[in-house]
Amino acid sequence: MRSEVAKFVSQLDVLIGFVEERVDGPSLDAALGTEEMKTLLSSFEDPRYPAISSHFRRLQNKQDRTSLGGLVNSEGIIEDFLQKAEATFTSSKRYFNTYRLLLKAIPKYVDPPMDFLSEHVIPKDNGLSDAKKAKAIKERIMEHFRFVSKPPS
Repeated sequence: MRSEVAKFVSQLDVLIGFVEERVDGPSLDAALGTEEMKTLLSSFEDPRYPAISSHFRRLQNKQDRTSLGGLVNSEGIIEDFLQKAEATFTSSKRYFNTYRLLLKAIPKYVDPPMDFLSEHVIPKDNGLSDAKKAKAIKERIMEHFRFVSKPPS
């Protein structure tokens, strides 16, 4: 771990917990509201490009951690920060994997809103394997988006 971030142990634990599936979006939001977290996440900011190099700004910039898209983005930003901080972690990529499964399962003739998919299509059981999740997603999509004889082109 890099020396400039070593003094932020509790904040790093929250970030690592988020990517390792121990901390949820609302808990992360609460932790991001602290001055210590802002200081930590701004550790590797390039003064020439603060808008794109500050992990804190990127996490605060319209990242809705109640939606799957915001959670996927937050997960990636935090993983990038932890790699730069040389922290030891094992990412579960839970949100990215769920998003990937959704993209694979959605037929081309359907373009549903992500909020609808999160609420009605994604299985709530986190203990399912990827294959079972993909099957459940496809079944639920077919329940909600029906066609008469053949899928539209």
